[in-house]
Amino acid sequence: MSTKIYWLELDLLRGFAVILMVLNHAGFAFFPEEVQAQPAVSLLLFITSFAPILFFFITGFGIALSQYSSKSTQIQGGTIFKASALILADYYMRDIKFSTVGMDFLGFIGCSMLFFELIKPLNKTLVISSITLLLIVALRYFLGPAIKSDLLVSNPELLKYLGLNGLDHSSYWFVPWLAYPIVGYLSGTLCAALNPWIQKNKAKVIFVLFATSCVGIVFGLIFAHLDMVFFRWRTLSIAFFLSGFTAITVAMLLAFIFVKFTAPLFVNILSLRGISSLAAVPLHYFIIWLITSLIPPPTIFATSAYMVVILGITYFGANLVNTFAQKIAQSQHGRSYHHVLFVLLFVSIVLFGVVGFTPEPLKVTIFICQLAVCLILPYRFKLRA
Repeated sequence: MSTKIYWLELDLLRGFAVILMVLNHAGFAFFPEEVQAQPAVSLLLFITSFAPILFFFITGFGIALSQYSSKSTQIQGGTIFKASALILADYYMRDIKFSTVGMDFLGFIGCSMLFFELIKPLNKTLVISSITLLLIVALRYFLGPAIKSDLLVSNPELLKYLGLNGLDHSSYWFVPWLAYPIVGYLSGTLCAALNPWIQKNKAKVIFVLFATSCVGIVFGLIFAHLDMVFFRWRTLSIAFFLSGFTAITVAMLLAFIFVKFTAPLFVNILSLRGISSLAAVPLHYFIIWLITSLIPPPTIFATSAYMVVILGITYFGANLVNTFAQKIAQSQHGRSYHHVLFVLLFVSIVLFGVVGFTPEPLKVTIFICQLAVCLILPYRFKLRA
């Protein structure tokens, strides 16, 4: 029987990703445009904009550790269910209309999970993942730009699917964003195979990560010196795409340093498990919306204080949701509670699509539904043989 591989560093990476996400969204929500243009604030918003890249890498890395531990090549109903639940939660993040088809943050994570789960029975996951990664890079950064001028005339819609233009209602498209979970998956598989050595030689791992981070930062400075465009939204410029891997390496370096050299209590405070990190998404959006709706635009000092408060509430609330979700799953009537949540979510979809709500009740209802989705993630669903 295989031993489950658990990395505290991975939970810490999730915590880092949530911190970056909250600071980025709060910064754009509270800082006026003239303040956003200031060098220090602009740098903060740039660094924190790597949050989704870190989340997507963690998704692939975590899946790799799980699959390596189980050694099973069968499709797991639980994974399919969780991925579907995330896609449902993503539905609530957009304008909640049946006519709208798209993909946002949680939906992309769900689709990434489906990708790795569906190729698992082929028993060639590493080969397929590597080929897919090469295809994504080639389509977005080599073939796509080469034929862009022709496609603008003959088939402009295809440019969106090649990742050259933004796809409607989709913040994250497979080309090129799927590269990050794939790199996470390949890295996770390698780390799982080397896990005994890594656990015994963390100082050497830290040195390798430090050296790699330095090289990546140097390349980033070269990109900036050459006035290359660092553009993230939807299409990902080549400079930002490559810098994303430096951000991942730096985050992993910090995670290993924190686990090895800081107090366990401090590490545990910053760390977030899977459900907690996902619950942080609707929580911080809702808190930011509440503050912007009820309080006049804050000063720079007040904004900094708000960021700390939002982070604290998000962390506390996310861990509370995780604890509650686990208690429901482990309770005697857990499946019954999950079935009730299923029904309520189905009814809410019908109400959203057919009846609709005014903006304020809509925000509150969406928030409740997203938390309900997080509560059903531990649901035990098995595919019939």
